[in-house]
Amino acid sequence: MIINKQYNHNATEVLNLGYSDHFAQILFFMMNKQKDRMENITRRNFSRKDTEKFKYLWEKESLAEIYLINDLNDSYKLFFIKFVYYFESAFPIKTYYKKEDFKNIKCRIKGIKASCQSMRFVNNLKRNLSLTRKILNYINKYHSIYKTVISEEKKLKMISW
Repeated sequence: MIINKQYNHNATEVLNLGYSDHFAQILFFMMNKQKDRMENITRRNFSRKDTEKFKYLWEKESLAEIYLINDLNDSYKLFFIKFVYYFESAFPIKTYYKKEDFKNIKCRIKGIKASCQSMRFVNNLKRNLSLTRKILNYINKYHSIYKTVISEEKKLKMISW
């Protein structure tokens, strides 16, 4: 996890806080502002295919009328208009949506994965053993907390299920 542009190995921990409590996820964050989840990037794609298309279009264009104009500025304007037209058609501006990196959400997923493993173990115990009412209530409470955490994570659209 990156905290204030420094890498810290001990920034996330999943701890067992005892028999009566489930695994807790402890996170240390220092944040200035919340960043948008999706970022728009507008750019041109200069692929080999697009470059070949531009070359093909430019070779088809006749530049004879540019040479016939006596005024240098008018000649340049006409050349530039044609060049920009073919450039825009060969290399259009496209908008891409960049999603947040998986590295940025790894810390939360680490805790959820640990809780998921605990949930599987507890459900297996619940199915295979006869447990006391106190333990069953604890398992049900743990399950409801787990469901809440998963639903909040889904709302943030950070992980796909």
